This record gives sequence, C-alpha cells and structure tokens, in this order.
Amino acid sequence: FHGYDVSDPATPKEIWSNTYQNNARLTSARLLDGNLYVITNTYITRTAPCPLEPLSANGTSVVIPCERIFHPVTPVATNSTFTVMKVNTATGAVETNTSFVGTSSYKNTIYMSENAVYVTYSKSLDLANVFIDFFLTDGRGLISEATAKRIEKLRGYDISATAKFVEIEAIFEEVLSVNDRDEQLRLETEFENSITKYAKRRLRELTATGIVKIEVPSLEILHTGSVPGTPLNQFSLDEYNGFLRIATTLSGSGDLFFGSGESENDVYVLNDKLEITGSVQGLGLTERVYAARFIGDKGYIVTFRQIDPFYVLDLSNPSNPQMKGELKIPGFSSYLHPLSDNDILGIGREGSSVKLTIFNVSDPENPTEKDTYLLSNSWSEIQSSHHAFLNDAKHNIFFLPASGNGFVFSYEDGTMKLVKSISGINATRAIFINDFFYIIGSDSIVVLNENDWSEVNRLDL
Repeated sequence: FHGYDVSDPATPKEIWSNTYQNNARLTSARLLDGNLYVITNTYITRTAPCPLEPLSANGTSVVIPCERIFHPVTPVATNSTFTVMKVNTATGAVETNTSFVGTSSYKNTIYMSENAVYVTYSKSLDLANVFIDFFLTDGRGLISEATAKRIEKLRGYDISATAKFVEIEAIFEEVLSVNDRDEQLRLETEFENSITKYAKRRLRELTATGIVKIEVPSLEILHTGSVPGTPLNQFSLDEYNGFLRIATTLSGSGDLFFGSGESENDVYVLNDKLEITGSVQGLGLTERVYAARFIGDKGYIVTFRQIDPFYVLDLSNPSNPQMKGELKIPGFSSYLHPLSDNDILGIGREGSSVKLTIFNVSDPENPTEKDTYLLSNSWSEIQSSHHAFLNDAKHNIFFLPASGNGFVFSYEDGTMKLVKSISGINATRAIFINDFFYIIGSDSIVVLNENDWSEVNRLDL
C-alpha cells in the first residue's frame, strides 16, 4: 500500500510505499486520528515461526522477535500470528505494533472504537475432552464400567489432545469389534442419537469466539476473553460506555461429527476486562444472525431462516440486557442502518427481489414495519459489503446499487420514494460533495444535482 501527496491534484506524488512480505496477508485496516491501523495475519510455520517480518516499510523490514508475540498461558490451537501496526500516514513509518497468536479463518472479525481494536478469532474445540466427557456422561450406557475407567484415566494423561482423540477412537472401535453386527449397528445408532442430544444440551460450550482487546494508540494488549458462538461481521460488535456488546450465532452442528441440527443466537455484554456481565440468549431458534446494529443503549438484530424476525434489545443495564420487542415479516435484512432515532433501514431480500424496509422503533416493545419497497433486481452489493451503501442526512436520501443499476431514495417522514435511478453504468459506489451526488460505475461516473436530481455531468471511463 502507498501514500500520496495530493496537495496538487493535477500532479499527485507517491511519498512512501509499504509492502507485505513473508506470506503476511491484510486482514483489515482502519483510519483514526490521522493514523492508519493495519491488521495482518501470517500463517505459523514449523521451521521458522519467528522472528516475524510481516511488512517492509519504505524498504526496511518491521521485525517482531519471538518474545514480543503474545500467547495465552493455557495452550490453545493456533495457526496464525496476528499483527496490528500503527502507520504514520505522512511518512509510512510503523510507529508501534503488537502481535499475538490465534486461529485464522473466514470468521475473523475486526472492530475498532476510539479506545481499542478488537480482534476476534474462532477458538478450536478440544474434541478429545469433549468425547471423554460424553462417554462419561450421556454415553455412559454405551460402554462397560471397565472401559469407563480407561477413559477416565485417559483424561489425566499428559499427552496432546490429538493423541487422546486417537486413543478415544481406538477404545470405541474396540468396543464395537467385540460385538456381532447387530449389536454394532445398535451401538452406532445409539451413539449418533446420544451425541446429538449432548450437542444440543451443551451448545454454548461447543463453539466459541476468542476476543483480543488492544488499546489505542499504544497498541498494548489489555485483555482477552471469549463468548459462545460466532459473530457475523464488524457490526456484530460495539463498544459503549466501557462495555463491549457482541451478537453471535451458535451453530447446531458445532465441531462435532453429529450436532443437534439447531442453531441459536445470543447477545453478550462484556465489561472492560472482557468478562461477561449479561446476555440475551436463544434468539431466532433454528435461524442465524443476518444483520446486527448497536445504537446507544439499544441493539437491533435480524435473524433468518424462513421469515425475518427483527429484535429490539434494551442494553441500558449491562448486567441485565433484555429483548424488548420482536417483529416477524417475510424475507430478511442483511444490513441495518439508522435513519433517525426511531427509524432503522433494513436492506436485504424477499424472494427474488431486493427488499428495503424502514423499521420504526419508537416503541421498543412493539417495533413496526413503517414502509417497505421491493426492487425487481435480485441482488444488491450492500448484502455483501456495507461500503456500497451511502446516506446523505442533509437531503434525507440514501443510495444503493442493485444488479448494476444505481438507485437514490428519499426517506422524508419515514416514507421511501425513488427520486433517481441510473442504468447502464454498472454502479458500485456513490459519494456526495456539497449538493452534488456522484454515482460511480465501472465505466462511467454520473453527477447529479441533489436539489432537483437533474444530471449535470457524466464522465465515461
């Protein structure tokens, strides 16, 4: 990534250049108070795990020695080292950095407040201990007392989780092998049924997300914590009055071979030390979170499977968060955006159409669908990237792209009206400067006058 001097727009000049190296990959980046915060992850290699050199800044490597890479005291499964770097936007220099080990996957989420960077990662499940616990509780009737004692003894062995799991498999295979085919079939069927019930009963113990809190701007690792389930994206986390709120989905399958098949959704409130102070659990049974937004002491969650439950949460008491209201409507919203104190815009789908909904939350216990609008287009980029959405509160309008077209809606008095549509430019983004609105496509830029929505200019790329 590069830094440019654009003081003379006609002749921009590159002033610095930084390069990712040694298989480091960009995870996310944020801009705060003139500093760029860059988060990378590097897969851990067995031969040379450190020192870590994730970045070359102006030709000089950023070197992170082993003793400066944070790792938890309790051994956990890891495959990556995450590095957070504060980059001076004027010079490109890395002024400070911090690194820690974790698990890299598509489930990593980065959220940044004015006070801290929060990095989440999926915590791997210790299958060996799970199966040991299963056979000594729910699965006790599948094994003899002698076998149970062997498994109990295995729990105390000072060997790796992988070695314990291999031993558990061998023990159960031995249990099956001494029986005829009919009894083997019964035991296997009972095993599948019992472990499914076990997974359902212990759903919140089988999937977990680790959270690392990093102070801004020093990048000191302050605290670590974890919550059951997995967040959807950065809007699933929010810091407010020193508390972190996070919405998660608990998959019914977990990491077990046979899961309960049922999912649930929770919202957790954590204090400044990342300790859970309260929670709202069991939202949208058999569904998953499609959108989340936290605004002040309220939270708004959308879950979906066949209908769209929109939940209103009261988070004013961190020790006793509550679900206040629920509205069920067809379709789903995958992005939520506040239009006013009482109106929340939802963008998603209903059937094969892009659906826009304005939820009124003036009465938290009775949220209503204030207005809705269906587009004939089947897809909007907003469903995968919130950057495609733009709201201009001055003119009470918002923009969204859909199937290559650009649409501008007004929302005066909470009612949506299509004020301008632009076709044929493969619209992807929009910006506004003063009273002029720029719709940006892959081959054209169209400029509109926001006072009367007339087209004032067009640039073909």
